[in-house]
Amino acid sequence: MTRRIVVRSLIFLTVLLVTVATLAQVRASQFSADMKTTGKGMASTGKIYLGGPKVRMEMMAQGHQSIVIADSQRKMSYILMPAQHMYMEMSTEGKGQKRSQDWRTYDPANPCANMTDTTCEKLGTGLADNRLCPKWKFTNTKQGTSSTTWVDQKTGIPIRTETSEGTVTEFTNIKEGPQSPSLFEIPAGYSKMDMGAMMQGAQGRNK
Repeated sequence: MTRRIVVRSLIFLTVLLVTVATLAQVRASQFSADMKTTGKGMASTGKIYLGGPKVRMEMMAQGHQSIVIADSQRKMSYILMPAQHMYMEMSTEGKGQKRSQDWRTYDPANPCANMTDTTCEKLGTGLADNRLCPKWKFTNTKQGTSSTTWVDQKTGIPIRTETSEGTVTEFTNIKEGPQSPSLFEIPAGYSKMDMGAMMQGAQGRNK
């Protein structure tokens, strides 16, 4: 059971890294919003909290709750499992995750400013969450991936993002303002999961 939770959480972490890579362009340093993500046979709903260099995502998918906290300054992510009162710790410093670590100021006139291996193309404007937003296509020239983002003109928040892999993330009920520091901390009473021991045990049972 725990192993299935870990696998689901790792998939969720992948979604988080895609979203954080987009949030790297946000001007507003702190906000909360409702969030919906669909794509690749998955659908989830939840909340996102952005507090400067830290982000917290809470999502429900197939009746399972996942919580991930990412700290771009420490280059670490923490996957919380509320039902088990446990958490996993993972580095985000690996290859292919660099963009998720780089929190930059969003320039509405030049969203690709100071971004390496990335080009931007303005696609006009479109509605997202009943707001008229400029649409930008971001293309990673090194990885060959792209995404289209609807950016709120007032806050710079990416209200809707569609990746070339087919993942769509939408924000609604956006509320700007300081977020409680406790949102980005591991709750008291949670124990750290020994990933190595768990995987070894699973391999032993499969022999």
